[in-house]
Amino acid sequence: MPTYVFSCESCGHTEEIVRRVNGRDDPEPCSCGKNLYRRFTPTQTSVVPIFKSEYYPTFGKFIRNRHELNDEKKKYADANGSELIEVGNEKCTSKPKTKTVFDERRAAYELERAWKS
Repeated sequence: MPTYVFSCESCGHTEEIVRRVNGRDDPEPCSCGKNLYRRFTPTQTSVVPIFKSEYYPTFGKFIRNRHELNDEKKKYADANGSELIEVGNEKCTSKPKTKTVFDERRAAYELERAWKS
């Protein structure tokens, strides 16, 4: 359910109230005895994610945006002959499952049970 902002015209009290959409315009009683009415509040959405300027010790400088970060990564790769991989962005490779002695014994046991029944 969405959150709506209600305010009192007489005392100025403001309150956020969670309501169903079909009841969004119903007045709410205020502590002063009057009613709270819904205020129009613009949505606060961001189309572009905000990139905060951070110091990168690998490059020895502050990076202001993603383009600058990608440029520095390319320079690093050219200078060192290897790609810079950030923690958490590693390429995952799955290891093939190898059979263990336990798996082989279990398979033999199940095969023996199948022959007996």
